[in-house]
Amino acid sequence: MQIVLNGRVTSVDESITLGGLIDTFTSDRRGIAVALNGEVITRSSWDNHQIKDDDAVEVLSIAAGG
Repeated sequence: MQIVLNGRVTSVDESITLGGLIDTFTSDRRGIAVALNGEVITRSSWDNHQIKDDDAVEVLSIAAGG
């Protein structure tokens, strides 16, 4: 199936959850924020959110700076 991930059309497995998608980027979930179709999803519920065809997912990593 296809989703829009950070503004780019991307193919993913039909059974993937937000948590599974994040795990393809990193094994450390700290400092990551995720929005699904414009709604911020709390980290504790990533593994329960099933991604659907044409969903828009934004994954942001928090970086310290000054």
